[in-house]
Amino acid sequence: MDDQEKRMTRREYREQQEQQSQKQTQVERNSGLQDDHDNDGAKYDDLDQPAKDEMSREEQFTVDQEEEQAVKTDRLKRKLNIVIASLLVAIVIVYLILFFVG
Repeated sequence: MDDQEKRMTRREYREQQEQQSQKQTQVERNSGLQDDHDNDGAKYDDLDQPAKDEMSREEQFTVDQEEEQAVKTDRLKRKLNIVIASLLVAIVIVYLILFFVG
């Protein structure tokens, strides 16, 4: 196989991953039902939901953007606090100069 045959589009990759996930879920359900017939599958109802650790690319990108924005916001807050404190000190110095000189 050359590179052209190995490459997949994003859609094909997602479909392949979804199919593998569905097969895995089906295998887990089947093995669970064979092991425990009394449970009626109640313990396997949550298999339809993806694990919290597994996120799609879009979700991961969104989370990364939010984290990056939070870091930038904290940095900006710190800088603004420094500027405000500097301005307050400068104002106090100017009033002291005016009080003693004037």
